[in-house]
Amino acid sequence: LSNLDIVCDRLFFLEKGCVRFFIYDNKGNEVTTDFSFGPSFITSFTSYINGSPSQVGIEAVSDCSVFWTTKSKLEELFRRDCRFLEIGLKLTEKVFVISESHMLSLLTKTPLERYEYLLEMHPEYVLNIPLKYLASYLGMTPETLSRIRAKIS
Repeated sequence: LSNLDIVCDRLFFLEKGCVRFFIYDNKGNEVTTDFSFGPSFITSFTSYINGSPSQVGIEAVSDCSVFWTTKSKLEELFRRDCRFLEIGLKLTEKVFVISESHMLSLLTKTPLERYEYLLEMHPEYVLNIPLKYLASYLGMTPETLSRIRAKIS
């Protein structure tokens, strides 16, 4: 899923591993917007829902085991059994809550507060993700993140 401008019509189940979601800013720099560790569902959600070209790339950060289904097969499953539709709704709600939480963190917390929150809530990120991706996700340079880490330890 790292090719942008492709319509995403698949939903992936990340059984194990870690992926990062990224976009390109107006200067052409990659900006990490999110991470996902298995087990979880992943896709370019706006593209998947709207049928529009994706602006989000997804790249493996570690070895991954992934299964996928097409949107049409999933919609058929939803039509046949409403329990699956309910699960889909809960997963969608979770994605939006996480996304809003990260956006608010970038807008209201200092770099140190963002890093401390990440340490507390998602220590697996700090242990398993390369510094440059982690810094980008937290809205800071790798140098700033290195200084924060040195200050804390």
